[in-house]
Amino acid sequence: MVNKLGQTLALQAVGVIAMALVNVIIAQRYGPVGQGYLSYYRSTVLFAVQIGLIGLPQALVYMLNSGTMSRAWAVRFSTYYGLLFTLVVVAVFAVGHLVAGDTLFGFGRLASAAIVLAAAGALLHELYRAVSLATKPVLTFNLVSIFPALLAIVLFALWHATDFHQLVLVLVIAYAISSLLALIILGVNPISLEGLSLEESAAKLRFSFTFGFFSAVPGTLFHLLAVLTYAYLRASSPDAAGQFSVALLLLTFTLLPLERAAPLLFDTWSKKESGKTDRRGSFAALAHLGSLIAVVACAGVLTLATPVIGLVFGEQFLPAVLPTQVLILSIYVFYHSRLLSTLLLSLGQPRVNTIAAGIRGVVILGVLFFAHLDSILNAAVAWAVGEAVAMVFMVVCVRRLTGWPLAETLGVSPKWIGKMANQSP
Repeated sequence: MVNKLGQTLALQAVGVIAMALVNVIIAQRYGPVGQGYLSYYRSTVLFAVQIGLIGLPQALVYMLNSGTMSRAWAVRFSTYYGLLFTLVVVAVFAVGHLVAGDTLFGFGRLASAAIVLAAAGALLHELYRAVSLATKPVLTFNLVSIFPALLAIVLFALWHATDFHQLVLVLVIAYAISSLLALIILGVNPISLEGLSLEESAAKLRFSFTFGFFSAVPGTLFHLLAVLTYAYLRASSPDAAGQFSVALLLLTFTLLPLERAAPLLFDTWSKKESGKTDRRGSFAALAHLGSLIAVVACAGVLTLATPVIGLVFGEQFLPAVLPTQVLILSIYVFYHSRLLSTLLLSLGQPRVNTIAAGIRGVVILGVLFFAHLDSILNAAVAWAVGEAVAMVFMVVCVRRLTGWPLAETLGVSPKWIGKMANQSP
């Protein structure tokens, strides 16, 4: 488990660093306005993908691990589902432009077409990635995961577009190539109808969509909240969305260890052979690691936020310093919320995550639209408070389901702290 986590973190770090470099390149070339537009575009793509996925990646992993689904069935189902999703998204945007005219949700026709194609490629990549997680070695899964980021950094580095609106095509190309490479690695004929009989597949589909629906809501709401936040900030100032995206980027980078390891944790904890003792031990270790990361991150952001943002992104992004500090000072709740949601999903409790996501969304929107703060600071406070309330709810649910000690669940157990201190060199 430790070796797999180490390999995962090392390779997934490459992907996150690549995406971070993409944001740096965009910020330096096109400033806050370009950064804000492309962040809004990417959030819209990911929001569409989350709606389309309906939590199916988690359902596929869960069923593949339980032995009720084969790799060939999963790949073929994913392919045909991806084609259906593409047709639906094309229809939605076509009707939208017929009604709204040349501009829809702030995007022209070219950008809308790019959203459709990028979303289709991203959805197929996510489904194939889930199949590789449950059926291929960890190294293969990690390589499949970082394909889009590696391709994006190469394309952004090579393409010196004079108009940042043209860069919407980068995600289209990156996700299309990534999904094709993932399919080649899985080694399954994606268009064969073998094993897809309606009678045999009915039970699989029923469980997949039920489990998947409740697994999908948290991710879908997250991307919806991102879209609404960027829209709120763009209405305030064209620069504000780009500046806040830097704060979210730095938060994502700080959460790298857990965010990249979460799929592997879900895969391991959801397997039949994963015992209660092993699950509890690995969860407690990661919870206390998160507490340590929070302490280090809080100390670092107070001293390094201003020079790092000014040096890496430029002086135009210095207004992002305070929102960054608010989010990183709240890293404890973001980390533990993500860890708890992974545990709950592996325990077969996606409904609890759905309720937590709803609570988070209500709190964020409430603070965002009713708190009388500067727009960028308001967004950061809203996200931090919303995550804290959701985390408290999940802690209560985990305690009821497992009976684990509260201090252990929160990552502040003196016993575990002493154990980890004794194990350190």
